[in-house]
Amino acid sequence: MKRFAVVLLVSVFAFGLGACDQASISIVDGVRATRIDTPRVDGEHELNDYEVVVIESREALVATIESTTDHDLGYKAHGDSVAFVDFTDAFDEAYFASNIIILIIIDEFSQSVRHRVADVHSDQGQLGLHVERLIPPVHVDALGSWHLVVELDRERFDADTVDVRMTTYQEMPYEGGFNAARTWAPYDEVSEGLYIIETHEALLAYLEANEATFNFDSTFGGHASFRDVVGQYDEAYFATRKLAFVVVVEASGSNYHRFIGPRFLEDGTLELRFERVTPIVGTTDIAIWHLIVELDKGEHAADNVVTRFTDTYLDDSAS
Repeated sequence: MKRFAVVLLVSVFAFGLGACDQASISIVDGVRATRIDTPRVDGEHELNDYEVVVIESREALVATIESTTDHDLGYKAHGDSVAFVDFTDAFDEAYFASNIIILIIIDEFSQSVRHRVADVHSDQGQLGLHVERLIPPVHVDALGSWHLVVELDRERFDADTVDVRMTTYQEMPYEGGFNAARTWAPYDEVSEGLYIIETHEALLAYLEANEATFNFDSTFGGHASFRDVVGQYDEAYFATRKLAFVVVVEASGSNYHRFIGPRFLEDGTLELRFERVTPIVGTTDIAIWHLIVELDKGEHAADNVVTRFTDTYLDDSAS
């Protein structure tokens, strides 16, 4: 295992940023991450104690796994997730011939915290790695541990020291308006999609074109119907604002959604960020939802709009 010096810098900002997708194994912005288990601990636990390990061979990876006693590397956060030990099976000798791994071990105060690699750079023998911790406005009160696996090309890693900078962002609740309506439909006739509605005329056209497929008058669970929700948006609203409709098909009617907020990517794409919450026990019915987001025509003007969903699984420790 390579000898190296690690510098940890921690700072805190209040700013709205997006969480990375973290359902099972994620590959977002250069980071792969799997959540691993940690037992609830007393107040002496050092939540801000980050460990960084550079792994350059299969032998070193196996040694790291075998020497780990404070985390359960075979843990699965939910039924569809992949345990860390199974995930790392893919990193064999052939992989390490041209790649290395930087392993960041993080204990978090909440399982809702997410992570993304914001920047990787090499300068005069020092590798700089900037990792963002993203804390949603609503989070579960249950400790969680993560092994963040950052994959790098071996030729790119030409450094004697590793400088890991951890930045924490507290996500702010979106104040622009968000709603969700369950719209019954034959699930085999529905495709998930994103629709931008910029005029009142376009809203009426959307209703007319799709009411044969969706039940826009459903008041499931005592909630307002889709037709009633969008009925509040008149021509005056569309003078300065627009709507985004996101059609989502869920495997369970127990799943629900939160809107984290919009943000612009480096290429000017507007990304709408959602959180999908899956409880430990859910119904077996398939549910179709219309997620409704209010946007400003000026502030959120973009030629390309995409969605990103982060999955949160509520397990026993989060109940």
